[in-house]
Amino acid sequence: MLEGYLFAQNSLVPIFSRMDDDEINETVLINSIKQLHGFIGKTLLEITNDESGKYAVQQIIRWNPSTETDRLTYFTLHKMQHSSLNGKNPRTLLMELLTRELHLTKKEVIQFINLLERLKNDPNIKPRASQLQYINGDIATLTMEKLAVAYLTDLLTQDEKTLVSKIATICRDPADIPAAMEYFAKTTLAQWKSCDKQDLRAVSQFLSEMFYQLTDIHPFSNANGRTATCLVNVFLRSIGQPSILMRNPGERDLSSSSYSMAIEKINETRTPLANHIYQRILDTKISPFANAKLEETITLRCNVVRQLKILQAKNPTLDINNYQDTMNQFSWNPEIYTLSTLEDKVIFILKGMLNFLVREEQKLDQNAQIQSINRSFIPTTLTSPQKEQLKQDLFTLTQVNGWKVNPQNNLECWIEIPLMNEAEKVAAKLRESEVGNVLVSRRRDNQVPVIKCSNINLSVLKDKIIPISGTSLEVSSSSLR
Repeated sequence: MLEGYLFAQNSLVPIFSRMDDDEINETVLINSIKQLHGFIGKTLLEITNDESGKYAVQQIIRWNPSTETDRLTYFTLHKMQHSSLNGKNPRTLLMELLTRELHLTKKEVIQFINLLERLKNDPNIKPRASQLQYINGDIATLTMEKLAVAYLTDLLTQDEKTLVSKIATICRDPADIPAAMEYFAKTTLAQWKSCDKQDLRAVSQFLSEMFYQLTDIHPFSNANGRTATCLVNVFLRSIGQPSILMRNPGERDLSSSSYSMAIEKINETRTPLANHIYQRILDTKISPFANAKLEETITLRCNVVRQLKILQAKNPTLDINNYQDTMNQFSWNPEIYTLSTLEDKVIFILKGMLNFLVREEQKLDQNAQIQSINRSFIPTTLTSPQKEQLKQDLFTLTQVNGWKVNPQNNLECWIEIPLMNEAEKVAAKLRESEVGNVLVSRRRDNQVPVIKCSNINLSVLKDKIIPISGTSLEVSSSSLR
C-alpha cells in the first residue's frame, strides 16, 4: 500500500495534473489504473496466486455482509459438517447470519437456498468455457457459476434477481471488463475535463461517481476499493487539494458513520458519498487526522512497513514473511486486555511490532559486522586529508556534493538527497561502479532519503574516477592506521 501511494504521488499526480491535455487519453488513464493496482493489490492477490495490475479472468461474486456468507453457502451446498462450525448445521448458521446482519426474513433465506439447490440440479444451465478451469468438479463452485450465468443472462425472474442482489453482487462477465473499462475511461476523462476544479462540491460529485463506477465494474480480482480510494486522492492532489482518508479505522463497522451510510446507499444514489468526500476535504484542510491517536496509528503503520523494507534492502535473501508469526504474537499479549479502546490496542500492537523489527535490524547488523571482521582485517581508519579526498572522489563519481564519512568506519560514507527518485539514481550509479555496498533508506526522524555506501573499495573507486578527473584517493595499506 505504501509503495502504491508513493507511486501515485511521484508518478500519477504529475500525469493527472495535465489531464486537460489532449495527449492524456483513455489508454493513459487505464494504464495508470493498472499500474496503481499493481502496487495496491500486490499483497492481497499474492494470497490467491493472482497477479495484480491485470484484469480479473475468474467470475467474481461479492458476498454480503462478508465472505462468511460465501463460506456458509459453500458448506450448505455440500451439506458439509466442517470442524470450524463446532458441530452446528451450516444452513442454520447461514440463516442466522443473513437474518441478523442483512435483516432478511427466514422465508427470504429459504428462498435463496432453494434457488441455489434448483440451479445445482438444473442440467440446462451450463458453465462458461472460460470458467471451467476454476470449477474442478466441485459442485458448490459449479453452482456459484450457474448462479452467475443465470443472473447475467436473465434466466432469473425479477424477484429472484432482487433477492440475490440483497445477498451477493454478481460482478460482470470477465470477458466484458476491457470494454467496460474503455467506456469508464472515456466518460471519466470527459467529466473531469468539464468539471469546475474550483468548485469542491462539483469535484466531490465527480469523485463519488468515479469511485462508484470503477468499483461497480470491479475490474480486478481484489483491492478494487483500495485502488479507487487511492485514485480519488490522485485526482485531489492533481488540483492542489489535500488527500483524504475515505474511512477512518473502525468506520466500516460503524453503521452510523457517514462512510457506512454512503456505501449502503451507493447503488441508489452517489449524493451521500459526494457529501462525505466534500466534508472530508474540508476537515483535512483543518487537520489531516481526525485525532491524535489516528495520527499515531498511521505513523506507526508506515514505520513498520519502512522497517520491513529496510530489513529486506539490507538482507536481500531475507524472507520477511517469516516474521509474521512472531509479529502476530503481540496481538495475544496479556497486557493488551488492560487497554480499554480499540485505538489503544492497535497502537500497542504496532509499537511491539516496530520495536521487534528495530531489534532485528540491530541483530542482523551485528551479525554482518562480525562476519565482515572475520573475513578481513583491513584497517578502516583514514587520515583527515584522505577523508577529504574520499569525499571529493565520491563527488567526482556521483556529481553530488555533501558526502560525509562515518567517524567509526572511514570506509563508509553517507549523504542525504531531498528526493527519493534522485537518491535512487545516485545509488544506481554507485552500484554500477561497484565501489561498495549501497543502501537507500529514509531517516527515521524526518524521512529524508539517505544513501549509505559501505565497505568502499578504494582501488575500485580509483579506477572508476580516473577516466572522469584523472585524480583519485591514493592510499596504500601501509598508510592506513
